[in-house]
Order: sequence, then C-alpha cells, then structure tokens
Amino acid sequence: RFMKKQTIQNLLAEIYDSAPEAESLAVKKNIQNLTAEEIHMIRTVDVRGQSGITAIARSLRLEDSLTAGYLCSLEVRGYVKQKEGKYFLTEEGEKALAEYKDMIRNGVEELFANMSDSEVDTVIKGMELLKECFSSIIEDCGGTTCQEQEV
Repeated sequence: RFMKKQTIQNLLAEIYDSAPEAESLAVKKNIQNLTAEEIHMIRTVDVRGQSGITAIARSLRLEDSLTAGYLCSLEVRGYVKQKEGKYFLTEEGEKALAEYKDMIRNGVEELFANMSDSEVDTVIKGMELLKECFSSIIEDCGGTTCQEQEV
C-alpha cells in the first residue's frame, strides 16, 4: 500500500508540474494570438460577468496591477470592453472563449477515445475524490471553494 501511495504522490506532482506547460503549448498551437494566461482572463471575465478588476484579479489569484495590464491589452486587441469599470467580452472575446472550450472538449474526447466505460468511470471517481479533497482543505483553511469561485 505504501508503494501505491507513493505512486499517487508522484503522479500528482508530475501533473501539477506539467499541466500549465501542456495547456500553454496547446493554447499556442490551437488559438492564434492569445496566451493561456490571456485565455484564463477572458474566461474569468465571462464567468464573473460585469466585474471590475479586483473581482477578476481575486478569481485568478493575481495582483490588481497585473490583471489591469492583461485587461488593457485584451481591450486594445478587441477581446474585452470596459464600461464604468466593469469588463465584458466582445464578439471576438466570445469567439476566443468558444475556441478554447472546443480545444478542451476535443482534448478530453481524444484522451478517452480508447478507454472502456469502466476505465472512464474510474477516472471520474478519482477526479471527484481529488476535487472533494482539495475543497475540504480549502474550506478547512478558510479559503474559497472551487464551487464558490466558479473560475
């Protein structure tokens, strides 16, 4: 049982380390003119809807000044617009978000294409357990759960 726990710990560390780079490369390959960080900003503007810089920054766990810089760049390039301190997606921003969602959907389909229903169910169960574990840790430490955050 110790070896299985060690394997899980190693896999979690490897996933944690490689996920940002894998996403960044996938975005670079599939979505023109945007970085993964910019896509996260666009997604947060969409999820938060009519929020200001502070709410968007908090959702992404970024400083207000860095968030303002991203939003300014995205506004100049036509992905977001600002009115009275609130940010909205433009048509171009909505297209970019749709491309990102398609990229994720296609990646998941490709990942599970050769798996049996039983194998997919096992992956789902494992992911649910991880989500519950992380949410429990966050709540116990006084943070905001993923469900409340909706990022």
